[in-house]
Amino acid sequence: MNAKYLVRLDDACETMNHEKWQRMEDLLDKYEIKPMVAVIPLNKDKAFNHKNIGRDAFWNKVKSWQNKDWEIAQHGYTHEYVAKSSGDFIVGNNYSEFAGLLYEIQREKIKKGYAVFQEQGIAVKSWIAPAHTFDADTVRALKEESDISIISDSYALFPYTKNGFTWIPVQIANFRKFPFGYWTICLHPNEFEEKDFIRLEKGIQQFKNQIIRTDEVKTYNGFLALFLNQLFQMSFNLAIRYKRKFYPNLKKRTTG
Repeated sequence: MNAKYLVRLDDACETMNHEKWQRMEDLLDKYEIKPMVAVIPLNKDKAFNHKNIGRDAFWNKVKSWQNKDWEIAQHGYTHEYVAKSSGDFIVGNNYSEFAGLLYEIQREKIKKGYAVFQEQGIAVKSWIAPAHTFDADTVRALKEESDISIISDSYALFPYTKNGFTWIPVQIANFRKFPFGYWTICLHPNEFEEKDFIRLEKGIQQFKNQIIRTDEVKTYNGFLALFLNQLFQMSFNLAIRYKRKFYPNLKKRTTG
């Protein structure tokens, strides 16, 4: 099989950089790309300090994305990092909005965040953890307090099912040529510069016929796929630990 690519946009909120997000939207519309968008239900992260367009204007924008078949994902609750933990699934960051917190606290965060989407009439079936950090209690809370069925994270080659969820791996920040596998390109429009938009458009042009939507994802749960996923995950984690040990000042994985 040829490699498949999905585009994911992180950190949509009322105080995002609206000019950069609009440019991103125009670029994706130009090539009819339908991304997954990580929407923060009630942002309190001061790192996103651009003009506040207001609650109604922002949620109208989110509705417009969904109306053109963009996949809307719940991106935590407030996007505040309150715990020093990497969680149970992803090696890299050691700060989290969820991982390491008591189950009841996580459950309440997810419940409140999910309720925001319901209040706004936004159908949400996907979850994206801020900083890629979450644990088994997060997954349990998602099952208890939402109808979410997709988790966009993990190091793997192929999407798979586990704990009642479809897991879509997230591995890269730019388009790269691969012979097979499913590859999520995780983009942060708030941080984009001119060179990033140019590189992204070149990547889209090169791989246009291999870019798919979230609802086109297939899961692979056979022995070979699971073995390759496990091998890939082990290799990826070892590589990250090696870099952290010998290159301690290396920039960490973009938080998300």
